Amino acid sequence: MILAVPSISHTTKESLKTAVAMVVTYTIALSAGWDKSMWAGLAVALVSQQTLGLSLNKAALRMLGTLAAIVVALTLIALFPQQRWLFMVCLSLWVGACAYFLLGSSRPYFWQVSGFVSVIICVGAATASEGAFEVAMLRAQQTGLGVLVYSLVAMLVWPCSSRDQLFEACQALHASHLLTIRKITELSSKTVTSEELARRVSEMVQAQSRLEMLLDAAIADSQEIWEARRQWRVYLSKSAAVTTSMQQLCHSQPLDCGSPLSDLLPNLAEFSAGLEQSFVQLQALIGGEIGRAQPSDDTLQVDARKLRQLSLFDAGVVAQLRHQLEKLSSQTSELLLAATAARYGVATGPVASDSTTPSTRLMPDTDRLWAVLRVMGALWSAYLAYLFVDGLPGGATFVTLTGSLALGLARYPQIAPARLITPVALCILLSGIIYLFVMPRLEGVRELGLLLFVVTFGICQLFADPKRQAGRVIGLAIFVTVCSVSNQQTYSFIAVANMALLFPLVLLLLSAFRYFPSSPRPERVFQRLLARFFRSSAFLLACASASQRSQILDWRMRYHCFAVSTIPARLATWSELIDKRYLPGESRCHLQELVLRCNALSFQSGELVSALSGERSALPPFQTWRDKARTLLRRLADYWSTGVTPTSPAEVAPEGLIRMEQAIREAAGSRGKLSAADIERQLRLLGLSRGVADSLKSLTELTEQIKLEDWREERFF
Repeated sequence: MILAVPSISHTTKESLKTAVAMVVTYTIALSAGWDKSMWAGLAVALVSQQTLGLSLNKAALRMLGTLAAIVVALTLIALFPQQRWLFMVCLSLWVGACAYFLLGSSRPYFWQVSGFVSVIICVGAATASEGAFEVAMLRAQQTGLGVLVYSLVAMLVWPCSSRDQLFEACQALHASHLLTIRKITELSSKTVTSEELARRVSEMVQAQSRLEMLLDAAIADSQEIWEARRQWRVYLSKSAAVTTSMQQLCHSQPLDCGSPLSDLLPNLAEFSAGLEQSFVQLQALIGGEIGRAQPSDDTLQVDARKLRQLSLFDAGVVAQLRHQLEKLSSQTSELLLAATAARYGVATGPVASDSTTPSTRLMPDTDRLWAVLRVMGALWSAYLAYLFVDGLPGGATFVTLTGSLALGLARYPQIAPARLITPVALCILLSGIIYLFVMPRLEGVRELGLLLFVVTFGICQLFADPKRQAGRVIGLAIFVTVCSVSNQQTYSFIAVANMALLFPLVLLLLSAFRYFPSSPRPERVFQRLLARFFRSSAFLLACASASQRSQILDWRMRYHCFAVSTIPARLATWSELIDKRYLPGESRCHLQELVLRCNALSFQSGELVSALSGERSALPPFQTWRDKARTLLRRLADYWSTGVTPTSPAEVAPEGLIRMEQAIREAAGSRGKLSAADIERQLRLLGLSRGVADSLKSLTELTEQIKLEDWREERFF
């Protein structure tokens, strides 16, 4: 009789691998007689991920960050051996630079490790009996041991490649594309609600983000993906372009002229069917079905006779919609070719850079700059407290822990450090019980290994859900830190008590700096971001058609374009955190609609700036409308920041654009017969202007429906 062996779930396998790696790491470190073996245990706890590729990526970033920190720390110690103030100034500047880059880098963990490890080495070298070089090498070898052991265990025991998950993520993204394009084609029939469309867009953006994460993992753990990594990078950029174009279409101006869109664009049904077939082909390609990629026709026909019967505003909306659909079709065709090249390793030509917009890599961000100042301020406060406060719990550890947590929490400004005090205290209590009452009763390495295995496995199982990964990291890190396993093991209640006081003090310090320079309450942050969004949009409208741009003006334009394109995503995040007592009745729905309109205005402003950049001069009626729109944007910004009531939007609404129609007709008559390209460009400009006007009208109405009096009440928490 053959007994059926029960299958082991993926989460159980990962928990077992982490527990085995923890035991093996401590066994090697203790056998070699190395000090600070908890550093190796921390490396295992922090690099363990759900897949092999994610683990290898994080392990590599941790090791590289540690090596970079060693170089910086030893350099600072060599330059300022007896000048502690200059030394601390340079160290804090380095930590601030790491904080700035981790908030805008695609490899934030590298900068995070580089920052806090340099603090650990510098402070440890100043307070330990060993020299700076010995401390640095000990940190490197312990981190390398933990990284190496976990990597070997992950590769040899139940290796979980990210390849299949990558393919599933690609198919999920294209399925989301398919559903979204179907909803977009239903916009003209008004059978799709804004909430449903917003949900589709959110799912599509989340699928795109997951694809970006899994591609890095699959490149690390799959030979097939590694060999075609350049083609996969191109595929990723093309899919991101398609996702962005669909977002723009979802926020485009709906047609409201009484004529069905299918009458104005006769081949719209065939065009939409071709787009849908392209996404079906993409899913089949990623799934392994060999076939020839057949790009769809990217030309939309226009019924000129029926188009002439429309007002210029409606004709402009049609022209802009046609332009966006044809752009999407072209991008989808490129995505099909890129998917074929990536999936089957076929070279389709030179790799395009896809840099259609100016680089924003070095573009300053005020939020990031304030985050840097908060990190540096917290580090300096901890350092001064260590120097001048006698009996400070933890001593030098207070400085290192402040630097580590400040850098870690800088990536998540929505998390209040004070809220972590309770879970951290609970972890310290449970770890202290194990440290004081269980570990003294152990006899030999076997029982110690069994304890490490059981506790590590239990924590990993308890927090197996990816959404609870932070709890797993906190639990393992505190357990390893409190127990501090070593060959000369000692047990002290004072050590646990110091740890129980140390963490709350550090978290309270970080909570205090969180209020610098202004309140971190979600409703206040939302107000500041929205006011900045309106001011940047006003600046773009004011300077979009400038005939001559200096380098400074061009830099300011790129800065405000960057702000307008990135702030709506932050608004969506912070709007979900606003307390419900500030949003009574339908205010929550109004707030969500306001965020959607901000997304629409963001895309429309970008397109309008792009359209105006090729115009030598704007018509006087357009200049008048633009000035009024800019004034309304500024007053909206003042209202959200100070409470000044905005003016009526009538002058910038579509009704206020009627004079532009007559001006364009007169301009066309005075210039003679215009080319089709000139006509389409003028119509697109008018359609974009109408879209901006409608967005401003909606934003003003929604603003009036949200009562901000309670938002401005003075309270600390």
